[in-house]
Amino acid sequence: MPAGWSVEMHPSITLADSEPEPDLAIVLGTVTDYMHRHPGASEVALVVEASDLAIDLARTLKKQIFAAAGIPTYWILHVVDEQLEVFEDPSGNAETADYRTSRILKRGEGVTIQVGDKIVGPIPVETLLP
Repeated sequence: MPAGWSVEMHPSITLADSEPEPDLAIVLGTVTDYMHRHPGASEVALVVEASDLAIDLARTLKKQIFAAAGIPTYWILHVVDEQLEVFEDPSGNAETADYRTSRILKRGEGVTIQVGDKIVGPIPVETLLP
């Protein structure tokens, strides 16, 4: 990660109407910065949900919540299909929120992510899968 950012497992993220707990997030700062509060949407570069059976929830409600909050990138790691679903460029609010771009990546492909002003990657998809 670029300086000033960290990877957090199962963090609570404070949003306007909820506090979701994605499986993983890249957040501004370190774990000690969030000892007395949770990161807000503006402090999150990426949220990741690993999904096997609850894929519909990850593709609908969770995606909508993260897009409405303006979180720049949302990944769904679909374990059963061995693929990474990448969503970027959030738009809209409440019930109309979604990501403008999406793509599906398989083993053998790589993904990059913008964290702050830096590009991280490519990250091989197979390194994210069990």
